Parts: sequence; structure tokens; C-alpha cells
Amino acid sequence: MIDRVIDFWRALDRRDYATILSLVAEDCVWQREVLVSGRAAIGEALSKRPAGLMTRHQITNLRVKSDGDGCSVAFLITTFGVVRSGEEDSPPDCGGPALVADGEMRFSIDGETILITAIGAEIVFLAPQK
Repeated sequence: MIDRVIDFWRALDRRDYATILSLVAEDCVWQREVLVSGRAAIGEALSKRPAGLMTRHQITNLRVKSDGDGCSVAFLITTFGVVRSGEEDSPPDCGGPALVADGEMRFSIDGETILITAIGAEIVFLAPQK
């Protein structure tokens, strides 16, 4: 399960939306600024991310919890982000973390198939808006 959590956030940082959609269940729900329900809606929400948005998600303190036909992974997520104009050659100054949150992903397990069914996070720290 931990590898799925890491794969998801790395794909988001690389803007590899095809990988994200391959990791989520058809009826997956993702609590973002608003609740996004279903694989198609997740794909649509991802396509609306600003073209110059560059993010990195640092995932730590992972803990797997099993419960019957599925399981969940709780983790601490620290998010860094900046919107770039596309003309910069050097790494951008993002000014520190944008937020720190307690995250959780739920998974369904059917034989060898493991899919994300729910993604959520509760913000613990939020940086001031620039």
C-alpha cells in the first residue's frame, strides 16, 4: 500500500495524470478544496490545474491499517508549490511549505488488484497566502 501512496503523489508532482487515474477506483472520492467523486471527475479536476504549477509532496510517517476487505494508509503530507512562468532555468524559490496535513488513503483489494477508493487530508498548518 505504501508504494501506491508514494506512486500517487509522485505522479501528481510529475503531472502524470494517466498514472493517477490508473491507481484510483472508478468510484474513488478525493477531498480537495471540494469533494471530487469518480475517476472521470478526478481526471477533469486534474486537467484544470494551472499549466505552470510546480508541486512537490513530501510523504512521511506512513502507517498501514487493515480492516476486512480493504485497508488504509495514514501519513503526514508536506506540500510545496509555486506557479512558474515557464521561462525560468533555475529552481524556483517556493518560500517554504504551503501546508502540512494529516492525510489518509483508503484502498480496495481484490486479488492482485489494489485501487485507491478515498483520498483525504486534514490541514494542520497552512502558510500565509503570498
